[in-house]
Amino acid sequence: MSSCYVYRPLEVAEDEELPTLKEQLQKDKFYTISSQGEEYKIKAVQWQGDSLVAHVNLKEDQEMKFHKNDISTVNHRVFSRGRSDALTVGAYAGVLGLIFFLTQ
Repeated sequence: MSSCYVYRPLEVAEDEELPTLKEQLQKDKFYTISSQGEEYKIKAVQWQGDSLVAHVNLKEDQEMKFHKNDISTVNHRVFSRGRSDALTVGAYAGVLGLIFFLTQ
């Protein structure tokens, strides 16, 4: 089963500045970050000084700290309407096909 969420960079208007990492990475939200050449899916827990404490790979028992200078890219998890619609149409078509073949 596929998810209706995708990870994308933060979109900012041309006349606005990109927010700081502390403003971008909010508590209890999901992100993918690149740190020291590795990419991680994380759930942000809290900021401790200049370090982000996060659950890695969305597992509560795997916790890591990332210094703000080590984080090179941040992608935010957003809901994808197109992917959701495609999954819904596929599910309805599958159910309709199953009903059609069972009634024949």
